[in-house]
Amino acid sequence: MRVTKMNSITVRTRIQRAAAMMSLAAVTAGIVMTGPNALAGVRTNGPKPIAFTHVNVVPMNVNSLMVDETVIVLGDRIVKMGAAASTRIPVDATVIDADGEYLMPQPANATKNQPQAPSAELVQQLQKYVATGHTAYQALATVTIDAAKAQNKTDDAGSVQKGRVANLLLLTANPLMDVENVTHVGGVMVSGLWMPQSQTQAAAFAVESERYYRRDVVYAGDVRTADVALRTAQPAM
Repeated sequence: MRVTKMNSITVRTRIQRAAAMMSLAAVTAGIVMTGPNALAGVRTNGPKPIAFTHVNVVPMNVNSLMVDETVIVLGDRIVKMGAAASTRIPVDATVIDADGEYLMPQPANATKNQPQAPSAELVQQLQKYVATGHTAYQALATVTIDAAKAQNKTDDAGSVQKGRVANLLLLTANPLMDVENVTHVGGVMVSGLWMPQSQTQAAAFAVESERYYRRDVVYAGDVRTADVALRTAQPAM
């Protein structure tokens, strides 16, 4: 039997290589390692988490208001929720101080993958529902959790819960007090893409600009025909 002599540096190097290979294998297998040998920087080059802090959550899966919460989003999903006083925020997170504001799911009829505030038509729909004797929560449920149930999408949409897709509205007033408060938008998140109010307004302006461009150019100035057509069509982006 051949015996190979190794000095302390060679032994240490081989141990480090073995530990690295074990860590890589664990990540590949979906195992989370903890302690000093854990791969703490695995997500460094991936999406950065976004943390809404001190926010009041309107979850919509239940008729309640969760006061002073932290909601953490990674990629397109809500990955963590809890009391602001006890929920740890990742060191690399972008923190959105939402003290005194309200976080609720985006209405089901919001334009797909396009951050925007609720439309005037949606607000009128909610107000009519309240006028028939329903509560603000019941009205909001029709375009959030109830709409998700009707489409069998409650695992992804309709509520603010861990694991749901991060399609969110940040409001500066409580929508459970008055459905019109859904127009008091502080920002919009669509599939984890965050746009504060100023950027949301810019996006809406861009859509309207494109709409009028199509009216004047594509429809060659036939304004009446253009307006009717564009009201029922998605604007080209």
